[in-house]
Amino acid sequence: MTDLSLLHHARSRYGPEFLLLAAFFYANDFGYVWLNHMPDYLYNFHIIQLVVITFFIAMISRPDRGAFNVPAQQVYVTRMLAYAVGACAFGLACHYAIGRPLADFPEIGGWYALPRIASPDTAIYDLTIVFIFSAIADEVVFRRMAIQWLETKTTNRWFLVLIPSSLFGLSLWGAGVDAVLEGVVFATILTFIYLQVRRLWPVVLANYGTNVILYGPDSYSSIKLPF
Repeated sequence: MTDLSLLHHARSRYGPEFLLLAAFFYANDFGYVWLNHMPDYLYNFHIIQLVVITFFIAMISRPDRGAFNVPAQQVYVTRMLAYAVGACAFGLACHYAIGRPLADFPEIGGWYALPRIASPDTAIYDLTIVFIFSAIADEVVFRRMAIQWLETKTTNRWFLVLIPSSLFGLSLWGAGVDAVLEGVVFATILTFIYLQVRRLWPVVLANYGTNVILYGPDSYSSIKLPF
């Protein structure tokens, strides 16, 4: 293989793995369902994000392999799509099972209606491990992996911006229609930044800072340190 074909192969393998990891984000919104749209940050953010990062580390541990060192060509796109659709379908079924149909979504009010960190005992953990891993996972999946895969399919800059941004917004469906729209706008800004600098850390910092501003505790003086 030439250097160019090797690069194309490396980027192409992100496709099915990106879809698999994205499916976990959609499944993560089950937390909103069971917690009646009042997410506990210990459960809503960090569990899935830690899993996502573990998968990503496993994936890149062998340059010629896919997730769990399974050859990338054996990870079928249709199967990954089925996981994503199944996750969304199960989540919607849960809403109806507990009497919260889809029609209730606009009442939730988007990101700003979600509660801030309330417990001083876990605040330092939420502000560090939880929010940092959440930001890294968001940007790895919906910026780096999505864009690198899409670049093997198209050179249209609008597609490179709008497709990952729309998928990121849809991953927030559990917080309501407003959150989906807010997520698309926010992700569009981050995607433009990423395409300009081609570095992950600026968008990770922007993502992390937004989480702290929106969901950080009202008072930082009450935070209990672990030592």
